[in-house]
Amino acid sequence: MKSVLFTIVILCVTGYICKVYEKTTNDLSLHVLSNAEINPKMFYFITPIFFWLASKSFLFKNANGPLLSHVKSLFYNLDKPDFFKKVVPFTSLIALATSSLLTVYAGGALGYEAVVVSISIFLLLFASDYFKNMIEQINIENLLYMGYIFGFTFTFKTPISSVILAIEKSIVGHSHNTFTNVLYACIAIVVAMIYVGDNDKGKMFPDATPQKYELEIGSILKYSVLAVICGIFSCVFFKTTYKMYDEVKKLVLNSTVMFNIIPVLFGLCVAFIINTTGSVSVNGDKKHVNDMFSNNHVYNYKNTIGHMINTFLTFISGCSGGLIIPSISIGSYIGFLYNKMIDLPLLQTLIIGMTCVFSAFFGYPVTASLIIQNILNQHVEILPLLIAMSYISLYSSKYFDRVVFRE
Repeated sequence: MKSVLFTIVILCVTGYICKVYEKTTNDLSLHVLSNAEINPKMFYFITPIFFWLASKSFLFKNANGPLLSHVKSLFYNLDKPDFFKKVVPFTSLIALATSSLLTVYAGGALGYEAVVVSISIFLLLFASDYFKNMIEQINIENLLYMGYIFGFTFTFKTPISSVILAIEKSIVGHSHNTFTNVLYACIAIVVAMIYVGDNDKGKMFPDATPQKYELEIGSILKYSVLAVICGIFSCVFFKTTYKMYDEVKKLVLNSTVMFNIIPVLFGLCVAFIINTTGSVSVNGDKKHVNDMFSNNHVYNYKNTIGHMINTFLTFISGCSGGLIIPSISIGSYIGFLYNKMIDLPLLQTLIIGMTCVFSAFFGYPVTASLIIQNILNQHVEILPLLIAMSYISLYSSKYFDRVVFRE
């Protein structure tokens, strides 16, 4: 009982830290969006400098790159309770949070969700380890689930989705502790909702309204084709992004010149994109997804592709941040581009695209569908369609990965 109460206290402290981080991120994002609309040329000065500063996270172990992959490795090493110290040391945790804030101010197109999840998990693990001689230890897997689910609940503010994520993750991971994982996850969800609050629900896309879907055979086939396209695109885009990050990492860590030049060059490229395409290509782009759902159709070919390139360049330059929120934005772009060729309602196509790219990248199709349904305020009746499209996208991605990349 003492260990559970102790963990709740740590989660409360973590929630406060995440709240401060989230508010800082949102304030910086609004400032950057304003600059992109009023004086975009300033990014030619700001972005290279802040990319250079943010890329110093390369000096800290696992403080950039695929942050959630680092978290994922913890679940594969449950027999090594101290493994987390080797994955992300405490100094790296501070570095990745700092780097992500610098990235936001620079106009980079990464999300904050991976940072929130990392903070939630590693603070809980470090605190538990520090007081291990005073408090009886909770099972390491249960601790991981508490931190993981706390982070996702804090980010998306959808407690039901978080419960399903705990169940789905346990099943996919063949865990023998599904019941206790979900039980501890529910404790984390309750604590997270104290900070999130009911008034924050739907805040990510507040202008999204429920849509009616065409469920004729022809429409479902068209949605299925979109799901396959999203799965293949997700595989190619994120696989290429990860591989290029690895190549850049090798290059900058073996050359002081490249260590300083590459982030500046990529920063200049991102500044050019912002000046060419406008504010749509800045940050995680939650605002402009929301604009699309309020009938302010800001997307075009140039800025949607520009945002995807921004995401790619920001990630491989060594800036810290997540790819889950960008994957949702990218899904809306694929849906937008697909809609230009197919006679389907625009907003419904955006929703399917967002769900499918998110699912293929995240790997948990039921959870991805629930999250999209919740944050876009859609009726629950549409869940079967979203889940079906999510599975099509996920398995299309896996099949393409196995056949083309042979992995």
